Amino acid sequence: FFFSSRRRHTRLLTVTGVQTCALPILEGVDLRVARGETVAVLGLASSGKSSLLRLMAGIDRPLSGDLLRDGEPMRHQQTDVSFVFSSASLMPWATAAVNVELPLRLQGSAAPVETREQRARAALARVGLEAQADALPKALNDSQRMTAALARALVSDPALLLLDDWLCQVPEAARAGLRQTLADARAQGHSPAVVLATRSIDEALLQAQRVLVLGGKPGRIVETLNLDAQVPRDSAWLASAAGLKARRRLADALQGSEAVA
Repeated sequence: FFFSSRRRHTRLLTVTGVQTCALPILEGVDLRVARGETVAVLGLASSGKSSLLRLMAGIDRPLSGDLLRDGEPMRHQQTDVSFVFSSASLMPWATAAVNVELPLRLQGSAAPVETREQRARAALARVGLEAQADALPKALNDSQRMTAALARALVSDPALLLLDDWLCQVPEAARAGLRQTLADARAQGHSPAVVLATRSIDEALLQAQRVLVLGGKPGRIVETLNLDAQVPRDSAWLASAAGLKARRRLADALQGSEAVA
């Protein structure tokens, strides 16, 4: 996998010949992500999507192969990478603002408590949840809880935002709003690169500028689909000629990935 910058054309992250365990989960995967780009990694269950994200974040170490950041070996978890998972996982006893502040505390921020609180509230405002800053998670609906989780991921201004099936437990009616919230938050200032791992063809097409299909055992990229830069897309696009063509291509790739040895 390679992370590169469209602005500086420098390689941020390189993974070469990675084997994640004695029984390989991933093998021979090459991936480039530019700053500000949104890439979807589409795959069936147990295809290695989450393993790939954990390698990108430096959480897991490969059994073999090279993992580089800015050309140097990546020896520890990266502090400028944030995750959003399918569950918001908010602390039930803490307000939305306190939950969002948590990454700053865990990173050992030397900033005064007041500054951390201000950053947390600013992150909530960035996603349109400022009015609920003092609410407990039980007072929030599913969409609001996931929005708070998104604010928590953005509060530290990450270089890379990893979304691991982040909308799969959100009601269908609320997903478009969350996709737009993410786009608006990125447009307001610091815009991290985003890598989305998903099992949903529609979510990949609606959110990504490029879709990579991960298949086979061990997992590798079996298809790449380049889309236009404008994201998120309206759900009506899925019914357009371009949307239907893209959907068929990804569906065929997913089906074929089951047979990839």
